[in-house]
Amino acid sequence: LDHGILRALLDRLRLGVIDGNGTAIGAGIGMALNRLDESEAESRVVVLLTDGVHTADGVDPDAVAQEAAERGVVIYTVLMGRQDAAERGANPVDAAQLERIASATGGFAYTAENREALETSFLDLLDKLERSEVESTEIRAELFYWALWPAFILLLLDIGLRNGRLRRFP
Repeated sequence: LDHGILRALLDRLRLGVIDGNGTAIGAGIGMALNRLDESEAESRVVVLLTDGVHTADGVDPDAVAQEAAERGVVIYTVLMGRQDAAERGANPVDAAQLERIASATGGFAYTAENREALETSFLDLLDKLERSEVESTEIRAELFYWALWPAFILLLLDIGLRNGRLRRFP
């Protein structure tokens, strides 16, 4: 795991860009496409994990999926929930729309009804992704030892002086 890249991605993360009033699948895919425009990677993949139907106003998910296909971005969709949710009184899901999004871009649509199925879906998804080697020649040595030993010596000196010659009297 490259912690530098992870920190850089977290620094670029902006919360509150999409409001929480509905499921904005189209806007989410659109934001992912905008982020991928900055990428120099040969293959570009979006994994869409959702628990419902596109309920927000704005960008149509099918139109954004076509745009992704034109840009060469593959979208894998993972539906977290049961397809018979509407029958049980829960929010309905639209598995057909997620399948359209995935098939339009050359991806695959997964359905996960529980944690184990979600884990299996992601493992299968990871197996389908292209592998690439990361070339890195930089190996950083741990440098904190250089500051640790002087700090430890100063701590022992402080304890010795407080209990010895520079002892405070009440």
